[in-house]
Amino acid sequence: MNLLFHRPLLTLSLIYATCIAVHERWSVALNLVFAPLAAAYLIWLHCADGRERRICTDETTKPGSQSAEVPQEEIGSVARRRIYGVLLVCVALVLVNLRHRGTPVGDIHTFLANEGAERLRECTIIGRVVSDPAEVEDDDLRFLLESERLIHHHDATRVTGRLLVTSPRTLAVRYGDRLHVDGDVRRIPDVTNPGEIPAARFLPRGRLSGRMFIKDVRQVSITGEPPRVDIGGFGVALRHWTLQLYKRTMPPPYADLAAKLMCSIVYGISASPLPEVIQEPFRRAGVMHVLVASGTQVSLIVLMLLFLFRGLRLNGVVQASILVPIVLLYAMVAGSHPSILRAAVMGIIVVFALWNRRDCDHWTTLGAAALGILAINPDDLFSIGFQLSFAAVIGLMAMSPRLVPHLSAAPHWLALTTAYTVGAQLMVLPLLAHYFGYFSLVGFVSNLVIVPWAGVLVATGLATCMVGAVSPFLAEAANVFNAHVVFGLFNATNFFARAPHATIDIVPPPGEAMLAYYVLLFVGAGLLDEDFRRRWRWERVLVYLAVAGACVAVFLSQRSFRDEMTVTFVDMGQGEAIVVRSPSGRIVLIDGGSANYRGRDVAQRVLLPYLLSAGVRRLDAVVISHPHDDHINALPTVLRELPVSAVLTGGLDGGAAAMEEITKICRQRRIPLQPLSRRAQLDLGRGVKAYMLLPMSPPLQGTESDLNNNSIVLKLCYGKTSLLLTGDLENEGEKRLLKCGDNLKSTLLKVGHQGAATSTSTAFLRAVHPDVAVISVGATNSFGHPRPETVQRIRDSGAQIYRTDVDGAITFRTNGTSYNVETFK
Repeated sequence: MNLLFHRPLLTLSLIYATCIAVHERWSVALNLVFAPLAAAYLIWLHCADGRERRICTDETTKPGSQSAEVPQEEIGSVARRRIYGVLLVCVALVLVNLRHRGTPVGDIHTFLANEGAERLRECTIIGRVVSDPAEVEDDDLRFLLESERLIHHHDATRVTGRLLVTSPRTLAVRYGDRLHVDGDVRRIPDVTNPGEIPAARFLPRGRLSGRMFIKDVRQVSITGEPPRVDIGGFGVALRHWTLQLYKRTMPPPYADLAAKLMCSIVYGISASPLPEVIQEPFRRAGVMHVLVASGTQVSLIVLMLLFLFRGLRLNGVVQASILVPIVLLYAMVAGSHPSILRAAVMGIIVVFALWNRRDCDHWTTLGAAALGILAINPDDLFSIGFQLSFAAVIGLMAMSPRLVPHLSAAPHWLALTTAYTVGAQLMVLPLLAHYFGYFSLVGFVSNLVIVPWAGVLVATGLATCMVGAVSPFLAEAANVFNAHVVFGLFNATNFFARAPHATIDIVPPPGEAMLAYYVLLFVGAGLLDEDFRRRWRWERVLVYLAVAGACVAVFLSQRSFRDEMTVTFVDMGQGEAIVVRSPSGRIVLIDGGSANYRGRDVAQRVLLPYLLSAGVRRLDAVVISHPHDDHINALPTVLRELPVSAVLTGGLDGGAAAMEEITKICRQRRIPLQPLSRRAQLDLGRGVKAYMLLPMSPPLQGTESDLNNNSIVLKLCYGKTSLLLTGDLENEGEKRLLKCGDNLKSTLLKVGHQGAATSTSTAFLRAVHPDVAVISVGATNSFGHPRPETVQRIRDSGAQIYRTDVDGAITFRTNGTSYNVETFK
């Protein structure tokens, strides 16, 4: 309660964050939630203040009390200032919330909603580039476009909203350019699968209205207007100047790589994006945070300038007037991401506290930073950078001081470094597991080495920028030293990353498991503190442990293994992926691809997160029904990321680039690549068997699509239930299968070819006679799938229809006797 009373900004930040979460989850107006809670907190604060004043009055009336000289008017004045201050902040937040009332009428997102479509086709967007174009993987360029006008069906309309544009790397655009962009505007996709990472979480800050994918640079034209110059453009220009300075003055032969690494360490990875192959060692070693601009860089800037000011004997007003703009300028150059904004706000508050010669409460400072960031953009609450940054700082402030006394046997500097490292790592562990499905074991050790090393580089890198503005020769001399240090840091990171069991894969924990972890961590940290043990009764500790135990019990009950088979049809858009888990624990992935996204994107955003959330750490088999991209383009990434025992195919090669890549990966990783033939069986244990019904020799030729009609058809049987998985089988393949005379009666039919008119004939449905039909299809796809006549035939057969575009991921569960179907939406 003392925490809630004496640190109102921290309490308000927790209330505001809770309101944002409620607003996001249940679409309740933000002020409708925040205003009553803020009012309740103000009333409680007033009552608690009156209670404290009465206690102070009782103390001062006691004979010999040392508090008798404190005027009661002064106590009341402090209380009133606290309440009025909190009231002012609450009113400001309510006013700020008025601009978060929904999507503006003229926003592009509104046009998409009115059209009821996933995209606006063949339109032209006129707008300005409002972000620094950044190179991303797959030879692409990515930037934000602030839309001004939409031309659709020859009608021009004024619009608002930001679009994320992905184009070929050869497109020459810069911040502030005004562009005419031709193409399709796509909606930001929703989450439709368990574990799926929302696209908005990895996209740039701020609410986006849509996306555009540019395949040809000729779709983009730059108007003759000069680029707009504003404060954002100034920050981008400084960032480019710094990177070019490093590149010009770094010694060969790896000047470009050294310059990018140096710029990433000094200004963050957003200032100088690094290739994935360079980022991976930092991630595995648990030191990825050194490539993210945050408190370390801001602290060094403030300390360096304060040391300089002390030598110049400047007064506090002059110091603050110089420090604050420099910190803000650094935050702007570093990209103004949540982690750097948090550090900048806290740094500025500390500067003003030093200027006024007052103590600075770290918890209040942290609460003020959170309130400021969330007031500007409430969506930042759900960004990974915001959560990791604040969790790490909470670990530093709450955990580390309690660990230091227990490390008294070590030298003081080592005890402090170890305590801070362990405190931060323990706080971010559940978040890393939740978002990325792994945790770095060597991070506890690597941080002891890499963080101080990176601190040296931040100091020397900033100093190099300062001297480089005066003399490039001095910058060259400094970078001779910097190059050796930066490559030494990279080699040390590689050393830790290559250590055996450097990282461990973790099943992404649900909310109740994370809550249980933090409750236990809080109690454990408290028990390390002697003052906590003296003030807290064991009954309270037992209550917290009981809460944690209940959360763990819920988690384990959800994860308990039952004697059942589950088959999940993952929503891949216009594509397919089926995950089969038998009661024995064996797991088979059938297909994995999408026509809506590039393979790497759909694998990293949809398929792999689903597999991790389901606890899949290896695949016993990957079955490729046929080599079309919409069924296989995500599989190369899956084969690289997960151990796979075998890849099974129908023996056909359609010449798809993804199939060639799959063959190459199987050869490199020594994964058996086996063609299957009719009558082959897969034994998945505990009575689950898969029978291969097609293709058969010789393969069908001369059909509308030979690859589709020679798809692998599997009949999956468990007890009295069965599933018929047909790939993209069309009418010709169905007729051939009917002639074979197999018993096709099945509980569930996976409808072939996304419900095309050329599949799922009446005769075929009569033979299968399914209770359930699943159509894996993308919403508002250009093929018109599923065709109305196909849907009507399925309805006439008496089957209940489930569609991934409507229901999201679809899970079929059976114990061999009964079954039930679950949908994600």
